[in-house]
Amino acid sequence: MNSIKKPTFESLKTFAVLFIIPIFFTWLFGFVYSNVYVENINVGVLNQDQSTVSREIVQGINDHEGLQINCYYNHANEMNEDLLNGQISIGIIIPKDLTKEVLKNQSPKVLVMIDETNIVVGNTGMANVSSVLNEVSNNLQIKTLQDNGLSDYIVGKTTQTLTFIERILYEPQMNYYKYVLIGFLGIFVQQTFLAVIVPYLITEKNKIVACNNNKKEWKRLGAYILKIGMATIISSILCYLLANQLFGHPLRGHMGLSLIVHILFVINLTGVSLFIASIFDDLTYSAQFTLLLSVPTLLAAGIIWPEYLMPELFLKISKILWPLSYYVNPMKFLHIKGAGLESITPFITGSIVFAILWLPIGILSYKNKIKGLKHITQATKA
Repeated sequence: MNSIKKPTFESLKTFAVLFIIPIFFTWLFGFVYSNVYVENINVGVLNQDQSTVSREIVQGINDHEGLQINCYYNHANEMNEDLLNGQISIGIIIPKDLTKEVLKNQSPKVLVMIDETNIVVGNTGMANVSSVLNEVSNNLQIKTLQDNGLSDYIVGKTTQTLTFIERILYEPQMNYYKYVLIGFLGIFVQQTFLAVIVPYLITEKNKIVACNNNKKEWKRLGAYILKIGMATIISSILCYLLANQLFGHPLRGHMGLSLIVHILFVINLTGVSLFIASIFDDLTYSAQFTLLLSVPTLLAAGIIWPEYLMPELFLKISKILWPLSYYVNPMKFLHIKGAGLESITPFITGSIVFAILWLPIGILSYKNKIKGLKHITQATKA
């Protein structure tokens, strides 16, 4: 009777890298970013006017669910100190003669200072304060026109010359987690695949040389890459399903299209992995190099910073050298927008072109490296 093969430490480590770590970090990021809305942003107020109008501004800020006044000041220097120390994120200074200038139609200015070191808090806080000040301003305009004897109908027409209806598409909650998750999962797929495949390819070079380029070794290598590629795809799909079930991450697009994007990404990563393995012989150096790829490739992928704001030459070079943008952008279109094949065709086309370029480069460079090692081995024996 055949004995059951026990799992080795290497196989357990590979399983952990491919499945346990990505799933754990998917849960961790979901837990950290589980708050849907940015609320209770700390605000400091210096009210130099102490009038009905200024108190209306203060009351509007207090009533807004996204803001909370946690400090009132007597001097601007105290406010600046708390902004510097991070005690407050927004400082509002209401000038002394606010009401008088309003009555004279002189358009007084309320100073709003935003701590923009955190763009999520800063931008949200600015939008919240602007909505409060716009409402107060609109109320003042209506009251001024009514005091001048205009009818309510004329006042309404005057103050509502242009109206608009706001529709926030695809992600109306503007949930930060749903925005960054696709970028994070793209990095998880990339880094876990590289962490397993590149060391294996480096180790296998010497084995293939020792076996005199035995076809069985090449077949075993190909089978291993295929196995890890399939495991990587399954792992990433499990991460998306986990994010959907626990944190409401949308999965609107066709899963077949998502699978195509996954497969192309793994093929592209295989090409660059072969090339990296042909360059490095030391496992430590290769691990350091692949680890360093995570941040720059994410920043250049167009998920954190929009592509149209990047230098055109840099964008072209980054897409030639690395395939992450061909993964995260179509996944965003599919999952968040529910887009179809027509919308993601440019990304699929780019991914196929990348594979046509880099898979042969990776295979040829890896084979040439093995040939070089073989010549060195033969020369040493001679």
